[in-house]
Amino acid sequence: MNSKKISRQTIIIVSIIFIFNVVAQFLINWVQGYQPKTYQIPTNDWTRLLNYIGDYWVNYAITGLVYLFLWFAYVGLCLGAFLWLWENITWSQFCSGLLKGRVHLYAALLLILTIPLNQFGFKFPLSYYLTIPKTFLDSLNSQWALAIGVVVYVLYFLLVVKMRFLIHQTVISHDRVGLSFKNSWRRSQFNLKFYRDLLLVVIILVISLFGSIYAQHLLDSYTSVAIRHVGANVLIVVMTGIFYVITAKFVNLLADYAQPNH
Repeated sequence: MNSKKISRQTIIIVSIIFIFNVVAQFLINWVQGYQPKTYQIPTNDWTRLLNYIGDYWVNYAITGLVYLFLWFAYVGLCLGAFLWLWENITWSQFCSGLLKGRVHLYAALLLILTIPLNQFGFKFPLSYYLTIPKTFLDSLNSQWALAIGVVVYVLYFLLVVKMRFLIHQTVISHDRVGLSFKNSWRRSQFNLKFYRDLLLVVIILVISLFGSIYAQHLLDSYTSVAIRHVGANVLIVVMTGIFYVITAKFVNLLADYAQPNH
């Protein structure tokens, strides 16, 4: 694949992810603005609770519909990106894949996988809003707990990567449920270049984050207040762009190695 085509694909993926994130942020902020306060829910009395639900069921129904729409939009974005990068996208395949539970399952696995990476600036759709609970982070205050947490995440990372052919086997090969999992597992043989490229994406992500922090630290230490403010704004814009590009590269890389004829 030539560099011009890769650059064009990256720009398109960055643009789509950016638009999706902006729309998702607007819809989530909008729908949450109409939700009643959680502390107002009368959980100590069944009659009051039923009256409360009767008063606000429309608010919660609209909220549920908005989140359902965002979920299907996210799954459609993942599915469409894979089919498009495989140069095998048709309307019938897209609609068929969007209704397959296995496609939703893999999209959910990807979403969970990218939650820790978003803490470093990753811009993967929707996982930006799913932060790691502070109580869980507090439980990793010892070296042993942190090491176990890292090992569990690495194993989960390898599992998701190992099942990367699931969408292809489901939508393109039209395998049945059990056979799609079996063939996906069988096809994903160890590929050193793939894992090396994935690791490189993560390393660049972390280096970019700490590079921006160090650059701001230098500005804060040796420049005036006005330059600090300008530098902070410039760094935010630049790093946001870099994080979007890294996210697009991750999607492109995963899709590229998730087809049998790679």
